Amino acid sequence: MNSQTSRILQHLIDRVDLDVPSVDLHRIGSGKENGWCGSFSRRISDIRKLGYNVIKSKEESVNGQRHTFYKLIP
Repeated sequence: MNSQTSRILQHLIDRVDLDVPSVDLHRIGSGKENGWCGSFSRRISDIRKLGYNVIKSKEESVNGQRHTFYKLIP
């Protein structure tokens, strides 16, 4: 499994059934404090293929910027 995928999955498992900002998942996936995860949608797809139910739980617009949240459903 891709290390970005495993880091994102572990972060979601640790926060099961909670809304997690995608910006946090990007940072976790990159492994760097201010990093950005390449092919983020692919990482989420990989987690789903492993049998995990990950959903886009909400989307907000703040000052014209879109904020997306994901949730791991048990």
